Formats: sequence, structure tokens, C-alpha cells
Amino acid sequence: MKKEKFEFNLNMLMCLQNAMPGRLKGFHYYNAGTIFEALMALIRPILSKKLQGRVSCYVIKVTPPDVVIKVFNWVTVSVR
Repeated sequence: MKKEKFEFNLNMLMCLQNAMPGRLKGFHYYNAGTIFEALMALIRPILSKKLQGRVSCYVIKVTPPDVVIKVFNWVTVSVR
């Protein structure tokens, strides 16, 4: 990344943290992907401690329905 672009992004981040008139309670990202997690690992040290606590990333693994039916011995009913 070019130095000017990095400095611009850093300035935008500082503006978001310090000069934004609104109040953000939190950012919650679900299944955002590995690229986003890597970017957050780079950005997180730059953020203030307060904003670090407000950014959360979650990975939710969904179990396919046929596995759930097998595990819990559920009976499937077809609806016509």
C-alpha cells in the first residue's frame, strides 16, 4: 500500500474515533471471513481501548439439518 493512502486511511480512522458526532455502541461482524480477521488484527492495535472493546468478530458454524436429525433421532415429516 502506498504511504499516502495508508496515511489517509489512518487519518480517517482517527477521525472516526475522535471527531464523529454520533455514538456507536458496537460493531458486530458475523462470519466476516479470514481476510477481514487479518485486517482487524492489523487495525486493532491502532484503535483506542474503548473502540477495541466495541468491535467484535464472531464465527458461527451452522450444522446441516440432516446431521441434526441423525444426532437427535428426529423424525422428519413431509408437508404436502
